[in-house]
Amino acid sequence: ELEAPVDSPQFEQPEPEYNPFEHSAPKAAEPLAQADWTPPAAIESNMENPQNFGQNSSAAPAGQNKTLPIISLVAGIISLCCWIGPLTGLVALVLGFMGMKNANNDPANYGGKTLAIVGMILGGLFFVTGVAYWIFLIFFNGLAMLMQAAQ
Repeated sequence: ELEAPVDSPQFEQPEPEYNPFEHSAPKAAEPLAQADWTPPAAIESNMENPQNFGQNSSAAPAGQNKTLPIISLVAGIISLCCWIGPLTGLVALVLGFMGMKNANNDPANYGGKTLAIVGMILGGLFFVTGVAYWIFLIFFNGLAMLMQAAQ
């Protein structure tokens, strides 16, 4: 009798085909190693010293003073929105100039150069517009009174 050799192709086992619809039990995996957890650092509070409560702690840097540029911007916006007159435009121009001067001379303590520039632009634009409006109003009302007097 002839026997077929063991490594012949007729005795090879075919690989099972993958069927995604068959659900097989998951293989038991090794448990994952859990990393050591450390809690976050405690945040310093000013509650221990009530006199300093609400003030900046020494860890936070002090902010820059932007008071004049902010007031300049607000005055420029008010002159834009409310047509109060050239007065708010002039205030925006002067305070914006002062704020920009402070920011240029001492940038460590003063900021808001962009706010000052925008306030100056709005203030200047609406100062000129307000002056032109009042000149127009006075001129044409004065002209109207002259025409009434002539009749």
